[in-house]
Amino acid sequence: MRRHANDARRVHTSFRRVLAPALNGEATAAGGRPSPDNSGDIRALHTFSTDSGRTWSTPVLLAGSGAPFSDAGASSFEEALVLDQTMHHLLAVYYEKPTKDSDLVELRYRVLQADGTWSPPVTIDRTPYATPGGEMRFGDYFGAQAQDGVLHVVHHPLDPTDGYEYIAYVAVRY
Repeated sequence: MRRHANDARRVHTSFRRVLAPALNGEATAAGGRPSPDNSGDIRALHTFSTDSGRTWSTPVLLAGSGAPFSDAGASSFEEALVLDQTMHHLLAVYYEKPTKDSDLVELRYRVLQADGTWSPPVTIDRTPYATPGGEMRFGDYFGAQAQDGVLHVVHHPLDPTDGYEYIAYVAVRY
């Protein structure tokens, strides 16, 4: 079993599939968008609708270059929104490459607070951005679910010693 610096905060419980409406009956969406300066950076955004999708709020920048808590030149991708129905919390889960020159990609999450703002990001895991041979292949996709204040994530990071992908399960109490 791979050890992580934040193992003390992790809990391990069973999965339960949650198919849920959006928070408080609102429709909600997240997605990536290139930064406006055409630098190639991708940024994660969140927007919501209170009228069944007829109109949408101004997007809030969650991650990537120009976002709070992100460095200039950061890129984010594979954004997902996860609803914890038991706690009534919405979480954004995403990968972020902290800088253009970073050798690592970080799997992170943020929680939508009661006041409508997003918490600072928490890094769940880090994985090399490329294999030891230089091939860019960092484990890309993940699955996430939250229940009872625990975020469950399954992803496939790269082993930094040999470049092989493996399946990782992480449960974090948020």
